[in-house]
Amino acid sequence: MAGVVKINITESQEELKDLMARTPGNKKLRVQALYWLKMGFVETTQHLAALLGYHRTTISDWLKIYREEGIEKLLSNKKSPGRPPSMPKEVVESLNIELSEPEGFNSYEEIKLWLKSCWSLARSYSTIYKWVRYRALAKLKTPRPRHIKQTPGVIEAFKNELPNLLKSAVERIRGWFSTQKKVIFWCQDETRLGLMTLSGRRLTGKGVKPIQSEQWEYKYFWLYGLIEPLSGEHFFYEFSSLNTACFEKYLELFSQAYPDELQVIQADNSGAHQCLTLSITEKIILIFQPSYSPEVNPIERLWLELKKKLKRWEWFKVWDELRQILRKLLEELSNQLVASISKWGFIVDALCVAGI
Repeated sequence: MAGVVKINITESQEELKDLMARTPGNKKLRVQALYWLKMGFVETTQHLAALLGYHRTTISDWLKIYREEGIEKLLSNKKSPGRPPSMPKEVVESLNIELSEPEGFNSYEEIKLWLKSCWSLARSYSTIYKWVRYRALAKLKTPRPRHIKQTPGVIEAFKNELPNLLKSAVERIRGWFSTQKKVIFWCQDETRLGLMTLSGRRLTGKGVKPIQSEQWEYKYFWLYGLIEPLSGEHFFYEFSSLNTACFEKYLELFSQAYPDELQVIQADNSGAHQCLTLSITEKIILIFQPSYSPEVNPIERLWLELKKKLKRWEWFKVWDELRQILRKLLEELSNQLVASISKWGFIVDALCVAGI
């Protein structure tokens, strides 16, 4: 008879019946087709197609799979290849490596040019944006400034050496006293605040150029600061200048505020901090961070947070107006906030090693 199925079904009727009971969904119909053929209930693909509600070519494909690869393959899930990815795997891996570097890219348009020049791959701006922003989870960020004179590798070297520096400093300062006084680690720096107007963007309608009054008054004063990274304790004082005399007086006032502890202070290599004429109490010992490396001192981040709260485009006629706002900001500065900003991992680890 034309169209009669010629197939050798190795499973018994009982096995097929049991398998049919255990097979979910439309896969059961594939076993059903084999069961009917085994029983001799049907003989042609056209008859099977009419009973099962599938096209005869589909039935033929099922039987072909069974003949060549068996019943396990017939019942396996066939994965659709789907659309090919818009970015090949090797390109994605290379792009992720580039994005992991601190230098990064200037824009999504630069990534588009990079793909064209390095991989001869032309992709639309929207495709690149979706891949970078939502799959690589990368986005445009404001770079952390790095001084052009900073020695390469000096940051990591300082982080690795800090535990030994602190341990040595603790041993030295405790050796000067007969009693085991508590030692506290502080981070110190100064920032300049003045009457020159802080600029920023303003929101206006399309085609409207914002206009705002500002003054170019270069009068300023210095805010000296100390923060304790673990507890968030802080000590600030205003001075007219950044020099050895002011720094010496500042440490004197700080020592009077904390008379019962020994202090280890991290500071930068400013001439005011390292002058040979600098005279400080024996309860304080200074350790110095690398030159041109403000990013290892958490108080720098505190200065940024403090200045963010000063209103853009607000100008002051006299210092007292600025001082009043600054005094309020400093009074609102909690230990919890300072600790959240300054409790950096490498500092905490170093303090544990030094026993502070």
